[in-house]
Amino acid sequence: MTEFGLDELFEQVACPLCNSEKRDLYVEHDGDPYLNQLKVPQDFKVSFYYCGDCELIYQSPRWTKKTADRFYSRLYRPRTPQQKNVDYKLKDAADVYDFIHENKEFPDSGKMLDVGTGEGLLPYTHEKMAENGGPKWDTYAIEPNKVYADWARANKLCQVETGEFKKKSWRNLTFDLITAQQVLEHIHDPVAFLKLCNDRLYSDGWLYIGVPTVEYPWGNEYNRFNQMLSNFTASPHLTLYTPRTLGRMLNKAGFYLERLDYYSRGIRSLSRKLRLGETQEHYGRENRKRIKETFENCCKLEREHLAKQQEDSSNEGDSKEDKGVEVPAVSK
Repeated sequence: MTEFGLDELFEQVACPLCNSEKRDLYVEHDGDPYLNQLKVPQDFKVSFYYCGDCELIYQSPRWTKKTADRFYSRLYRPRTPQQKNVDYKLKDAADVYDFIHENKEFPDSGKMLDVGTGEGLLPYTHEKMAENGGPKWDTYAIEPNKVYADWARANKLCQVETGEFKKKSWRNLTFDLITAQQVLEHIHDPVAFLKLCNDRLYSDGWLYIGVPTVEYPWGNEYNRFNQMLSNFTASPHLTLYTPRTLGRMLNKAGFYLERLDYYSRGIRSLSRKLRLGETQEHYGRENRKRIKETFENCCKLEREHLAKQQEDSSNEGDSKEDKGVEVPAVSK
């Protein structure tokens, strides 16, 4: 980092899950479009490592918390959502809703908190399902991006607090359900984040997590990745998961993994708080050769994908002005 003069922007880290410093270089690439916005030299490499102990794949050096705050507050999603993004994410929210509420033990009502809510469509879906005869939920949301938080409030999609998820967020309320869709991979200390979720849940509370994954059940059909996972290996993704490493992280934070499934954006899980005297362990080792092959091919495709969309990569397709996005109704 010193050769680029970037010591204040980036930091070297050990494994965020087990704190081990034993690691092997997994994959690296340069020309990251997000780092381009931070004026980082083109030949600076984004490097991912494979932890030799717990097997988590993580990025090092990675941008510091200060650098990340600067990026997300000034450069990321500077414009309001576009209709096509709202339509897509509403379908995604409905899919997440179905996954959560398929669990037979899941409560019929309660308070939910959606962390990193974006447009606010997951809380919105819960409220609309209740209007159509589904389970009744009091919904709350947190969104660090002011543009998106303001947009969600203006369109009356949910009651949202602008900022990061902290101990005092939403007046220290306790929740029956906390959701974090495509959030954990951006967090500098994911174990601490999950422990905070645990602290804010009732003793019988539930946690939904959706993250990108480096492991896919459909093998070598790499052309599918480019359609589903844009910016997969880009610099904002600090950690990358498999079902086993996500399970281990949830266990370390005091959760029992009840359900896990692959879906179009990676893997998703539903966990409950560990009960008194209860433990859960995810044993075994990863098929490292297969995962690395998948990862490298996915990386290659995503680099090509991002190169074509570099000009608007930070906007995720957002429009230059708010033209009055219409949020569709949700049917039961």
